[in-house]
Amino acid sequence: MNKAKKIELLMPIFFILLGVATIIGSLSLPGDEDIFPRMVGIFMTIVSAFIFVSTLKSKTCKNPFEGLRLGRVLKTLLSLAIYTVILPYLGFVVSSVILSLFTMISLEYRDYKRAVLYSLISSVAIFVLFKVFFKVSLPLLILDF
Repeated sequence: MNKAKKIELLMPIFFILLGVATIIGSLSLPGDEDIFPRMVGIFMTIVSAFIFVSTLKSKTCKNPFEGLRLGRVLKTLLSLAIYTVILPYLGFVVSSVILSLFTMISLEYRDYKRAVLYSLISSVAIFVLFKVFFKVSLPLLILDF
């Protein structure tokens, strides 16, 4: 096995371990709070195992960094870091709209009206999904119910 193939296998191995750690960590959560993290851990482990096996079976090995635009990656990482700082102060919905809008604009999506609309719709939909259906507690500035 060549060096490039070994490097390509590192990511699914990492996520398999992270998935298992998430499952184990969820076992100590009280009541129904363990359901969502356990589902995420199981899903992450299964998908990562499939990626690991398909990578092992593949004959070709591609460079995962080919065509990488480092400026965009750094801009996205910076926006995620800012998001984690403003999240407790602005709440989930407002922070997520700002993050989504900034990400679309930084990826050169130029239809600003649609970008705002998509940001609002996706943030509210994710909020409803997690807050109402999964009963995950989210930081809220408004809409606390």
